[in-house]
Amino acid sequence: MRYYQPAVLAMFYSQSEKYSVQTDEFEGTVRIREDYLKSQGSTSDKTYLNVAFGFRACTNGEWAIAAYGPDLDKASVDEQRFWANFEIVGEDIFATARDDPRFQNFQKWAGRHLMGDWDIEDGPIAALDNVVKQLNAIAECVANTPLFTVLDIRGLCFPSAQNTHRYQDAHAGVYKLIIDGLNKEAIRGLGDKLGITVKPGDKRTVAALQALFPCEPVRSAVRGPLDQVSEQRRLATHKERPPPRDFLRSKRLARTSELSYEGSKRFGMIWLSG
Repeated sequence: MRYYQPAVLAMFYSQSEKYSVQTDEFEGTVRIREDYLKSQGSTSDKTYLNVAFGFRACTNGEWAIAAYGPDLDKASVDEQRFWANFEIVGEDIFATARDDPRFQNFQKWAGRHLMGDWDIEDGPIAALDNVVKQLNAIAECVANTPLFTVLDIRGLCFPSAQNTHRYQDAHAGVYKLIIDGLNKEAIRGLGDKLGITVKPGDKRTVAALQALFPCEPVRSAVRGPLDQVSEQRRLATHKERPPPRDFLRSKRLARTSELSYEGSKRFGMIWLSG
């Protein structure tokens, strides 16, 4: 196990044409894109990088990147240099309170990647990815078209820093996939199956989707998380926003993702039971 300042990830985020960074509630990976290697005619021996990492809480409220040592050892010399300048030596700075949810998230990562316990449940982004695939399969059967047109759910990332701006930016990413990605033709086809007239052209897509669920509690379960995403996206992209404030990166976005997952799951259960 090796620990690094979280700023190390900025090196990879800033070169998104070269590196792919995926994060979830308690784990992440950074790797070189295959299409980049092909375009550069590079060999994996010269530029190889594929590192699994977790997040470990520090006593000052910050996070450190906990990287899997064997993955780093396999990286090329050029890629290892990126990490060296950000390494944290020693473990005195880490929080160890076992009842702290942040410590528990680190334990999940260690259990999965160090102890090989793959019974540990996936994080909310991975869970959302699975249920979106299920919903698309249902919509394909019922309406002959997927409900979501964008499929890169695993490309969503948790906030890259612990402040309100990065939290809002992360929701803007969710908006592009979950709300902008809604397929109006699928909504209309699902409405036809339910005997509900839906005219997506006359409504915003979310309002059209809501028309499929006139009754509670499913209506709120589906609409609530989408409203949260829309509100945070509005703060991120509309007009000048207030200066950033400190914000715990995992707790709130995880809750939004979990609510989106639960709402989507309720949606799917209706069709599977019907």
